[in-house]
Amino acid sequence: MKAKLWLTIIAVTALAVFVIVPLAHAGWKHCKGTGKFIESGPEMAFDCDDWPKHRVSIEKSIAEQTCDCPELDGSRQTSYEYHDRKGTGGTSFAYYTLETRGGDKIFGKYSGRGRREIKKDGSWEVHFIGEWEEYDGTGKLEGVKGKGTYWGKITPAGVSYEWEGDYWFPDK
Repeated sequence: MKAKLWLTIIAVTALAVFVIVPLAHAGWKHCKGTGKFIESGPEMAFDCDDWPKHRVSIEKSIAEQTCDCPELDGSRQTSYEYHDRKGTGGTSFAYYTLETRGGDKIFGKYSGRGRREIKKDGSWEVHFIGEWEEYDGTGKLEGVKGKGTYWGKITPAGVSYEWEGDYWFPDK
């Protein structure tokens, strides 16, 4: 019985040394940031005749981001978005490229949903929320992985959002 216990202790210790320690060293980080669209369009949109106020569209947008992780602070995101809107709600899906200050790129995708709110004074806001995933990169960021959430709003003044998630940065 004591031999099995010692073998279990040795196996768990080996697992910690050979698996858990390298993963911690490999570069997992929790990052938070903000973004603001600086350019949007052109949009190609189609009104569908299956439901009232149903519209699908595609467009390109560019956003500047800040981040508490130095690898991503000051990056620029170019997104290629698909929107499916029905009445005051809708969904979005996009592929994007995030270019860092150093010129390395990260490739990702996001999907989410939003709802338009019309206020008593007639003004409006769209609130949105979703999830993002980054699956590869170039240069120092080749092999990067990331996953998280985003949320924000659209107003007549523009689009702004916040995001956070976990990244695995390659050890280069």
